[in-house]
Amino acid sequence: LAIAMLACRPFMRRNNLAGIRLGTHLLWEPGGYRLRFSSNEMKGRRARGGPLPAVLTELVDTYIEIHRPVLIGDKPGTEALWISGLGRPIYPKAFSNEIGELTEAAFGRRITMQEFRHATGTSIAKEDPEHVGIVTTMLGHAEYRPSERYYMVAEENAAFRRFHDLLDRLEASKGAPMEDDPADDR
Repeated sequence: LAIAMLACRPFMRRNNLAGIRLGTHLLWEPGGYRLRFSSNEMKGRRARGGPLPAVLTELVDTYIEIHRPVLIGDKPGTEALWISGLGRPIYPKAFSNEIGELTEAAFGRRITMQEFRHATGTSIAKEDPEHVGIVTTMLGHAEYRPSERYYMVAEENAAFRRFHDLLDRLEASKGAPMEDDPADDR
């Protein structure tokens, strides 16, 4: 669940994810859950948040209603969402380590929490290069510069797509003269 939340809302960093509190950061509203962090809790000093995808609603409910109480046991009194096996709020560094171990077990490669952020930027740049500008917003960057590498990836991929389109047209024509394509002037 934590990995899904991180993948869906990559503006969160380690301390944000590990520090989620029920009723403060994770809020129920009609239709599902919403995350909300104050400007003091975010690296860029801008309040961030937004709804979680509906697909996570049932999973969050199950964790809160079934698994979290088991983890807390006889140590109630915390609003922390994530509880360690010791019944206490999980520390950010330990949480990060757990995510690394889980991703390594599932995918054969340890994926750090920071790499989820990089994957978001790269995925947008590759899959939707025309909208690569949303990377800055998605990752919560206060300025363009940290997202600049994703713009370069988008431009490079667009160039390769145009080149592959040209090769496909050449192959399709098999020596027949090709019509001028206005896209060739780019």
